[in-house]
Amino acid sequence: MAVRLDNTRVKACYICQKIFVGVYNKITCSQECKESYRFFNSLLSKNCSQCSKGFLTDRKHNNFCKLKCRQNYTGKKLRGRTWTMNKEGRQKISKTRKERIRNGSIVISPKSSYSKHTYYKNKMFRSSWEAKVAKYLDKKEIKWEYESKLCRFKLSNRSVYVVDFYLPELKKWLEVKGYWKEYDFYKCSEFIKKNGYDSLIIVDGNNIEDISLNKLYYEYQTEFMYSVDRQIDDLKEAEI
Repeated sequence: MAVRLDNTRVKACYICQKIFVGVYNKITCSQECKESYRFFNSLLSKNCSQCSKGFLTDRKHNNFCKLKCRQNYTGKKLRGRTWTMNKEGRQKISKTRKERIRNGSIVISPKSSYSKHTYYKNKMFRSSWEAKVAKYLDKKEIKWEYESKLCRFKLSNRSVYVVDFYLPELKKWLEVKGYWKEYDFYKCSEFIKKNGYDSLIIVDGNNIEDISLNKLYYEYQTEFMYSVDRQIDDLKEAEI
């Protein structure tokens, strides 16, 4: 026969109203009801900023009773965003971005999503320089592949390096670089170690106006380092 202790009481559960026997300060019959009580106890009572309708929420910064009210209030479609930015907003973002590029806080590369995509022969290139190189190769009647499977190489740090062009007739690769960073040198150095010192041709700001396939990475590296140092010095002068 079960013995009831002096500090227990027969009471109804606060959540499901089920009769149970528990200690004097227990108000729920099970762990599930206990979690439900904690949830409802943490709810905040607010008024919707759009329709002024009262609602309960467990989020401190939620000021809308439903998604539609939030969209109507902000003018934005949060799902499948179809709204367009006004002219003033675009000009503000453009001005801020130009200032950050000017002071060196951000650097635009042809590989970045900010660069302008260019189409040539119904193929999308990540930058106008890459499209210019493709036109040069066609003019010289040199076959090329742009970011094909033969352009993908696994580096020692397990990352994948995708070279811009593969030239099957020459059995060489061609990389177009807009701005050199320390990691770019690492990728190119790892690449030529695996594929040969004369396997990688470089086109960058130093020879984009006079494109030549004679500029190999390992021969041209000294000039590259000078170019990077010069860009760093320009950024430091701009900050001053």
